[in-house]
Amino acid sequence: MKLKKHKPKLFTFKTKNLSPFTKKKILNLKKIHYKFSLNSQKKWFKENVNDNDIHIVLMVDKNVIGYNLLHENKCLIESKKKKVLNTIFIFDTLIINKNFRNMGLSKILMEKSNKIINAKKKLSILVCYKNLIMFYKKFDWRILTKKKLKYNHLSKDKFSMFYGKNLKLNNIKKITIL
Repeated sequence: MKLKKHKPKLFTFKTKNLSPFTKKKILNLKKIHYKFSLNSQKKWFKENVNDNDIHIVLMVDKNVIGYNLLHENKCLIESKKKKVLNTIFIFDTLIINKNFRNMGLSKILMEKSNKIINAKKKLSILVCYKNLIMFYKKFDWRILTKKKLKYNHLSKDKFSMFYGKNLKLNNIKKITIL
């Protein structure tokens, strides 16, 4: 589909302000990408997404063509001197509809996500496969070694990365996602 006729628009919503229509469109995009049923997507959303989580939605006409979720989560950051309970963003779910890929749209979502993370002065962590590391590095995300992160979604075949202007990694012993 050509974008000249259908200019994408970027929207940001907190979960509590997400319309049922937009939520359904997001879940349908996720269903296609992740190959889980709509009911499975609804269940995951209900169990894992909180009222203040941030949804970054790219739409053409009334269709969701791109999506990213910044999920607020508590974490314990341990340095050599102290432990601090903090709130971070889990960078979750970056999807572009397959008909709109290779048009630079993921860049729009990434830049918006990074802007929100910076504005909120939070650390953000994502988990990805090795083949995506270079993509995220283009947006200033950096690798976080497995020994520095305790997170139940981090498996042997996945890598963790972080973004946050104020984080000095050499001072961090371990980050535990609660």
